[in-house]
Amino acid sequence: MRRALAGAAAGFLLFACAAAALGDENRPPTPEWLRQARVAGAQLFSEMSGHEIEKSVSALFDQHVSVIEADSDLSRWLGESEFARELAFMRRYAEAAHRRGMRVAWYVPTLEVLSPNARQGKRSMYQMHPDWVQRGLDGRPNVFIGAKRARGRVHWVEPGTESAWMSLHSSYADELIARIKRIAATGVDGIWLDVPI
Repeated sequence: MRRALAGAAAGFLLFACAAAALGDENRPPTPEWLRQARVAGAQLFSEMSGHEIEKSVSALFDQHVSVIEADSDLSRWLGESEFARELAFMRRYAEAAHRRGMRVAWYVPTLEVLSPNARQGKRSMYQMHPDWVQRGLDGRPNVFIGAKRARGRVHWVEPGTESAWMSLHSSYADELIARIKRIAATGVDGIWLDVPI
């Protein structure tokens, strides 16, 4: 369902990386490629080989897709070396799409950070940065662990995975903005900032 909504949502949730267009009064506010976009999602992994990247892009090209909504492992907070690998992968994937005349918008969750296997003792975002997490009026952190029976509300969080909701009134905001700038420098054509609650 999320993939089906991606095309509709992309028009207003997608931010073109070409910041130069913002300063040009003669250019329309929405790039032409975005107005005519035929969007499809791609579930991607930084470990993909060049052959796997080409196969992914080719399959979407054959379906007459013009914009790929790329979704990789950014729902987790990646350490610096993991994030560097992710950036290198974004460059490789965007280059492959550009060779086919396609655009790439990368999906970036903004406020929710998932920590797999937190229930089994793996370090989690909340453990590493409790000061980055949103707090309710009662002072409790906005953090929960996915369960097998999630009552339909948190169906996207795997059992044992921590879902921590970050506060923009913390140092997390600076870290997120710095990472978004680095993503924008990879050559992707847009960034879909999602999970803004």
